[in-house]
Amino acid sequence: MVAVFMEAARTADVADRVVSYHCSLGVLEWPSVVFDGMRYPGVPELAALQSAAFGVPADRHLKVTRTMPGPDGTRIPHNLLTEIAAYGRFPRMGSPYCRKSAKESVVSAAWTPIVRQLGRELGWPVRILKAMRLRSDEGPDRKKRAAFRTVQVNGARIVDE
Repeated sequence: MVAVFMEAARTADVADRVVSYHCSLGVLEWPSVVFDGMRYPGVPELAALQSAAFGVPADRHLKVTRTMPGPDGTRIPHNLLTEIAAYGRFPRMGSPYCRKSAKESVVSAAWTPIVRQLGRELGWPVRILKAMRLRSDEGPDRKKRAAFRTVQVNGARIVDE
């Protein structure tokens, strides 16, 4: 998906506007490891390496993490372990953890500072193309989802996916 997207961005001469995101699952992600003298990168590093390999500079590859209010009011990482602690149980059967609230919503929130800055500079709503790889076999709603659709329009942004 990244290869096709970046090729299209280069063809349209907008590759310099591409921002990639890694939605971190925190302690639940595979860390880097050293085995038999060889270092193997962890998930965040692999995501950054993939973006770099397709031409996204390191300063435009952002790691975002879902957070929640902590006991003292500060924001703390929200992951499967904090969810289990907060609700006192594992997510119910048929309700996978890694869904929109853990990924898409986190990235959408990360757009806000970019949209504010560009909106002031441009003087009109910022246009965002959200490219995701969704497996249609993960649910009937995904099978029905159009390959392209506008998902948000307001005074600050227009988001297509």
